[in-house]
Amino acid sequence: MRQVLINILSNAVKYNTAPNPKIDLRTHTAEGVLCIDVIDNGGGVTRDDVAMFFEKFSRGSSADNRDGAGLGLPTSGR
Repeated sequence: MRQVLINILSNAVKYNTAPNPKIDLRTHTAEGVLCIDVIDNGGGVTRDDVAMFFEKFSRGSSADNRDGAGLGLPTSGR
């Protein structure tokens, strides 16, 4: 779980193109389950990009000029 959070937070920083990037981490419980929300003020992702988050070597459409192989979430989330 720690590695997943590290990857999500680092992606939130890396891909946030807002003039003043902001990232909030919020936690709450629902029916005895810990929920963690990562909220940023970046441009967001498309539904198509969300569908491939955990596929190896896939990268979102906004990742064009960024480093990375697309292995972070697939490796840490499985």
